[in-house]
Amino acid sequence: AGRVCLVAVSSAAVLSLAHSVVHVCRPLAVLVDAFSREDLGSKPLDKVARDWNVAQSVLRQASADMEQALLALGAALLIALPALLPNLAAPSWRLLPSLLAACGVARALFVAAALSERCGRVPATVNAAQFGAGTNRQRQDTVDYIASSAPGLYVLDSRLTTSAVVKAVYLWCLAAGSVAAMFAAS
Repeated sequence: AGRVCLVAVSSAAVLSLAHSVVHVCRPLAVLVDAFSREDLGSKPLDKVARDWNVAQSVLRQASADMEQALLALGAALLIALPALLPNLAAPSWRLLPSLLAACGVARALFVAAALSERCGRVPATVNAAQFGAGTNRQRQDTVDYIASSAPGLYVLDSRLTTSAVVKAVYLWCLAAGSVAAMFAAS
């Protein structure tokens, strides 16, 4: 009973960290969406670049603040596999806290990666806006500036993308499935 309690408490701690990451990423996504949805064509291009600079600054600061949490969640996902192994022969309800924690971590990582993907669509939105005659070159410069800023969330100086999270979760599931099959065969 003591081990189940320990697993439940540690799973709750991991879930609360994952929940915190999701709740930080949601307003950042709203910030990016608000920038993309406003009537960009009604503002001068230098104001669009300044507004993006502010949004990008907020994203970079949040990314720096969340980097340790994202690393901790990734480590928790890696550690969850060995934590599940002793419980494979136990009743299925004992697996529930660890499985919920693993699902919460995966959700938080996907939400964070989706924010990076959302930022990647901003240059196309600016490029599609109409700024008036004779602004094509300045618009292209603004689009290039936004694209080269590579906005999004970073972990260890690597941009967190959906494809990276999908690969990590796939590898985790593959390892968990193969280990579970080995334990079931023995």
